[in-house]
Amino acid sequence: MSSLKKAMLIYPIRNNQILLGLKQKKVAAGKRSGYGGKQEGQDASMADTAIRELFEETGEGIRANKKDLLPQAIIDFTLINSEGNDFSMRVFI
Repeated sequence: MSSLKKAMLIYPIRNNQILLGLKQKKVAAGKRSGYGGKQEGQDASMADTAIRELFEETGEGIRANKKDLLPQAIIDFTLINSEGNDFSMRVFI
């Protein structure tokens, strides 16, 4: 794998139900999934990325607190048929 881009995926839980979003573009467009994205310059940590992405991707509908995030996994992967898209992804609930 080449240099890994940092990304995250979050599965928010409310009232014992996992809240999924409908993917609009890129990988898995049209399918239900967690919320996620790449780390940006203003993000001090992957938890900050999770908070920002969740807020943005829910139309500013869900605001998470860092203390409530539960890290679940670190997954390193390469997107098939996508040159140079190697990721190290953190998964939160």
